[in-house]
Amino acid sequence: ARIEQDSAGRRAATGIAEENSGLTGIRRDKTQVARAVVLQGQFSVADGLSFRTGANDTRMVLTSSGRLGLGTTAPGAAMDVRGGTLTTPVLAVTGSTQASVEITAGSGHPTGASLTSGAPGDITLTAGNGGFNEFCLGTCQLSPAPGGSVTIRAGDASSVPFTGGLSGGDILLLPGAEGEGFPEGAPGSVGIATETPGSSFRLDVNGAVRCTALTETSSRSRKRNVRPLPDALSRLLRLQGVAFEWDESYGGRSDLGLIAEDAAEVFPELVIWEEDGQTAAGLNYTHLTAVLVEALKEQQSEIDRLKERLARLEAMIGRMNEVPVGVQP
Repeated sequence: ARIEQDSAGRRAATGIAEENSGLTGIRRDKTQVARAVVLQGQFSVADGLSFRTGANDTRMVLTSSGRLGLGTTAPGAAMDVRGGTLTTPVLAVTGSTQASVEITAGSGHPTGASLTSGAPGDITLTAGNGGFNEFCLGTCQLSPAPGGSVTIRAGDASSVPFTGGLSGGDILLLPGAEGEGFPEGAPGSVGIATETPGSSFRLDVNGAVRCTALTETSSRSRKRNVRPLPDALSRLLRLQGVAFEWDESYGGRSDLGLIAEDAAEVFPELVIWEEDGQTAAGLNYTHLTAVLVEALKEQQSEIDRLKERLARLEAMIGRMNEVPVGVQP
């Protein structure tokens, strides 16, 4: 190998240096069975390695602490990738045929470790904020650009005809389960338009939800202690419908509904509470259907009784108004 020395007296090898030579460059590692060739850095990029192309531009660095930087000389993570343009992604990962792509965050503290800080590893997907695009047709003008989107798209089924049919790929969101041995723990939640989903909900959406159908599990096989719902009509009449405006944090729009805390005094089964037990987290409007069905049945029974009574009264009046045979009016 050719030995070069910089102005600070640091030596580097061009070519292949021998093991334990103390040089920066490429060396042979005789400790390995296959005698691997190793890149060794001692002073570039915080005693790491720097890879340059073109006009001596640094394209990639590997620090002495093992951090890899692509497009940056100061990687802030185990792998830090920066760059890209409007039409060129900063990172593209494409599996070959039949290959899968998996990203796994690290676990939390191992068994027996001191729980001083930290939690199980997070995976965060964050799109870029909006900005301005510049369009130039003779004169230049700025046009606002929307914020970036995060798209998760499952694969389509094969278009090749197949007996029995094939299904498209699923998108699975699997929040973590609560910790064993912690009675006050709660399973994880999925939050949409909120960074603080309520622990009482597996899915917490801050905003309107639109769908063409909503099906709730209601099989008898999943229920026990099934019993009638008494006094549905009288209890329903105690509810008070109101018109209101939502707080700005919830959209600020005008709406109609019930006050959950008031409804809890009549139908406590329909109200879910926050952890403090004082603030209502939500009201199950759909389960009011059962109350409406029974109330309607009670009301119809009352109507039938009144109709039967009215019929008897009309018959009685009719008999009283009948003129006896042979009697002149």
